[in-house]
Amino acid sequence: NFPNARKDWDTLGITGPDYKVGEDSLMVSLPGFSKKDINIEVEGQILTISAEEKEDSFAKAFTKQFRFPNETDMDTLAATMKDGILTLNFKNSNNKKTISIK
Repeated sequence: NFPNARKDWDTLGITGPDYKVGEDSLMVSLPGFSKKDINIEVEGQILTISAEEKEDSFAKAFTKQFRFPNETDMDTLAATMKDGILTLNFKNSNNKKTISIK
């Protein structure tokens, strides 16, 4: 099981797979799913991961949402899947702006 690493990550109250947050990555444990079963959508700072797998007459599915911190540059998200672990890498941006008074 992955421990929840940062409290400022909000999963919008939706339970689902275990996950671990790094400085510039999010790893989600998805055993039994392949990358073709997984859908990833981004809307603003909210990332939605969903998956569905059907085998014979059995199906398993989930949806999990993450609210990324405002300093996360959502345009830099990249995903890889290996050994049942979905890894999303991203960069943080420094959106601070200095305004000079004229």
